[in-house]
Amino acid sequence: MLNFGRTPTVGGAKGRETLVPGFMAGTQAMHDRFGKLPFDTLFQPALWYAEHGVTISLHLAKFFQLRESFLSKSPEGLAFLHQAATICPKRAIISCSPNWPRPCTTSRPMAPASCIPAPGARAFVAAVQKGGGKATAADLADYRPNWNEPYIDEVFGHTVYVNGAPNLSVYQVVTGLNMAEALKLDQRGPYWSDPAAFRDLMRISDFVSPAPNFDKQTADFLHAKGIDTREAGQRKKAFATSAAPLLDQFFTAGAGPDNHHSNSIVVVDKAGNIAVMTHTINAVIWGDTGIVVGGIPLPNSAGFQQERLAQHKPGDRLPNEIAVTLTVDGKKPVLATAPIGASLVPETIRLILGVVGQKQDLASVVAAPALRANLGDAAKALSDRAVMVPADAYGADFLDQVKALGVRLQTVPAETARGLRGTLATAALDPKTGTASSPEVPGVMIFSGAE
Repeated sequence: MLNFGRTPTVGGAKGRETLVPGFMAGTQAMHDRFGKLPFDTLFQPALWYAEHGVTISLHLAKFFQLRESFLSKSPEGLAFLHQAATICPKRAIISCSPNWPRPCTTSRPMAPASCIPAPGARAFVAAVQKGGGKATAADLADYRPNWNEPYIDEVFGHTVYVNGAPNLSVYQVVTGLNMAEALKLDQRGPYWSDPAAFRDLMRISDFVSPAPNFDKQTADFLHAKGIDTREAGQRKKAFATSAAPLLDQFFTAGAGPDNHHSNSIVVVDKAGNIAVMTHTINAVIWGDTGIVVGGIPLPNSAGFQQERLAQHKPGDRLPNEIAVTLTVDGKKPVLATAPIGASLVPETIRLILGVVGQKQDLASVVAAPALRANLGDAAKALSDRAVMVPADAYGADFLDQVKALGVRLQTVPAETARGLRGTLATAALDPKTGTASSPEVPGVMIFSGAE
């Protein structure tokens, strides 16, 4: 649900970068449909931390410092910064806010919308409107979670399920996988040892990332080749099959057009039930609005999506690229993924290709160098974009071979690359035994386990 007018603008009115909160309503909707535990037990760990506080780690202390300039613009923001007695809490100081309201602390059915009690809802609306936003009490009261049917397609002899509308996965992840199948990447070596596979996989990711909204010149080029670029056309396997052989032309100079804090979860229980979810504020921690309501900084989840918002009317759902997937062999699930971080599309495509298409071990694919979307080049023509590679990820001979294939590379420091990477929570299931495995992502995942 959007709280924007018809012509949102970038900058200035920070209240226009906020969205109607719906996480708690979604949580209740999922529990009502699938839950087995008493509803209030879901929040006991969170309530314990709300009452007892948390130890400020080194990373968390840095987050306070990072957002200080934004949060210090209001009394509420200063209160948030001062919660550990200093303006920026130091490591090992306990942060506690006993006077702040605690919504959803009861097992009674929650009201519709976002599980915000009336005083909190009024405070939210007032704060957002003060910041130039268009939120109303009706926006919160009228909010309802959506239950959408997934998109389903056949890839590498398996059935892949991805998010339904308004998610964009069918145009990006499914199309990308179909293009990989059309180019027979499943019959090649892994991308971290096969330069041509690396080139084609990155080109696929760059090509599908803006879908379904290709720029005019890209759309015109596809039309000239007799390819249907309407959304209905892009949902068909024929679109990927026809576009895949044209990738070289898109990435040849002159052929193309002119010159996205969070948690991913994959759970498999002993009965074989699978839950796949990504929860994110879609913003840098605490955002940059400086708006704090009830001790909670409001994220600027719409801050980088102003152009997209301008294409939708108030009340529309905001499309997103976060693709959670479930791949099945016949009727037996074999792989589940939930992405996180900046490089959502290439990471999802390379994992499904590696495990399902190339029959590689999940742990090996997870441990391989991550593929990164070069967001800084997103506005450039495909032929002008550079592939971002960490300085320590590949050998010099391999990179020379990639360059010889016409790929423009941008080597970045390993630390910078780690900050820009995407990754996935994932689990593979043996279709014969039902045994689940879930390897940790080196340097990223804190916990992983499967029974």
